[in-house]
Amino acid sequence: MKREVVRAAESPIEATLARAISLEVDRCDIACEQRVQEKVGQYRADIFLEANGRSLAVECDGAEFHAATKEQVERDKKRDRYFAARGVSVMRFSGSEINRCPESCATEVRLWLEGSRKPISFSIDDELQAIEDPSARKTAIMEMFQARRITSAEADELIFDFGLDAA
Repeated sequence: MKREVVRAAESPIEATLARAISLEVDRCDIACEQRVQEKVGQYRADIFLEANGRSLAVECDGAEFHAATKEQVERDKKRDRYFAARGVSVMRFSGSEINRCPESCATEVRLWLEGSRKPISFSIDDELQAIEDPSARKTAIMEMFQARRITSAEADELIFDFGLDAA
């Protein structure tokens, strides 16, 4: 684990997510640069990653500093547009998401690093297609999430795609 990356974090959620990303990147043997509180023009990215000529700013949105007021939301959107105009992709995670399951957040970052356009594999989709009972299918999705085979966003997407919102 890259201890210097975690030490540079300005908040507990940044440190938690930076640590989870480092572990996920190391586990999957992905070549990338990871820096915390990296200056990008007039702004700083909470966590900044570079891989294969692509850049990603990962923002850790604690409730205290994000989405509490209209001005904070506008400031975050302006910042996202600034990054996008400079070719830097942005992923935002709420403090709740990070505290609940930093590994799922790190998995989403890893999928971006790998350049995955469709993070849900065909085998998972095929596995779920074989389950006819809607409640059993929804249970299977939740078990995949708990086993960290899919992220929370992927679970939500699958529940929506299979029309299981009310099941």
